[in-house]
Amino acid sequence: MQNRTFDHKKIALVVVALVLASMAALFGGCGSNSDSAQPAAKASWSFAVTCDTRSSYASDPTGTASPYYSENGVSPYFKNVAKALSRETGIDLVLFPGDLIRGKKPYLTQAAMRADLTEWKTAMQPVVDAGMPVYYVRGNHDQYAVSDPTGTDTGYDDAMAIWNELISLPGNTVNPITMSTGTTFNTYSFTHKGSLFLGVDEYSEGTQTFVETFVHDQLAQSASHKFVMAHQPIWNYKADELGPAGLADVLEAGNADLFFSGHIHSYQRIAENGYRFQEMIVGTGGAPQDDAQTVDSSGEGYVPDPNLTVKSYTGGPDANARLGYVIVTVHPDGSLTSVLKILDNPASADSTVSTFDAANVTPK
Repeated sequence: MQNRTFDHKKIALVVVALVLASMAALFGGCGSNSDSAQPAAKASWSFAVTCDTRSSYASDPTGTASPYYSENGVSPYFKNVAKALSRETGIDLVLFPGDLIRGKKPYLTQAAMRADLTEWKTAMQPVVDAGMPVYYVRGNHDQYAVSDPTGTDTGYDDAMAIWNELISLPGNTVNPITMSTGTTFNTYSFTHKGSLFLGVDEYSEGTQTFVETFVHDQLAQSASHKFVMAHQPIWNYKADELGPAGLADVLEAGNADLFFSGHIHSYQRIAENGYRFQEMIVGTGGAPQDDAQTVDSSGEGYVPDPNLTVKSYTGGPDANARLGYVIVTVHPDGSLTSVLKILDNPASADSTVSTFDAANVTPK
């Protein structure tokens, strides 16, 4: 029988090589030079959008008998929309593109504006209590605090001060906020889970415009997605209701993914030829509902737009009213989907909801 001599050093080297090979097989693709390197899978996450919760006016045709009327300037339906939203699960945050209160005509004292915004905050509190931070921008009805009923005092400065006093953005411990500086606008941005959110204030002492340099600079940042909100639409057939000129082009140049607005009291999902992103008008928070303007018209204030396509819409006066909120979901593969949740009975605090227009809204 032949004797064998073992080289223990060689055996040790073989064992180490086998271990390393096994680890390479197990964690293959993790090296910096590997073409198959993949980031860790991320879970889907969602946010909600709604706005236009102002009440109707006593001077409207149906006066104080309207179901949309309230002395405190907040639609009676809004508290039920907020309660339905608070029962949703998996919502990281809420966007609110303006017109919290009626404000504006015939006039509003500073005390009344404070009272109306406080009432609005009370109605929205269930959403906050459910762990959903709310981010706002002002609407045209939120910019007035006219303390002089003769109209000689426009009160724009008062309105901004009262807004900042009562309507605070979530603290920086949630998502650090970058504010525009040296302006009369409340325009800001923040980042959440790699996505940039930009709130654009369109009102400066009665002049409709926006802080273009700030918006441009914020959109120049690298982000997984870029979501923008402002109160007035960038696209709609009723041209006299549109927001400031030039905003759509700045958003396109900055690779915005979705734009959210209100002002038109209905739901519309709009595409404009030549732009990669869609606009979602979500004026469904409780204000008196409008007919969705879905076709060209020769009526006053309407301008034909051959490049505009209303991909989906709902809402209208009386029995055609559709109140609720949109939920947008960001998926691990980068795609975006949305759905409108409509209250089945807006007069009920316990209303169930139905879904409408479940769509893929990933930019083209």
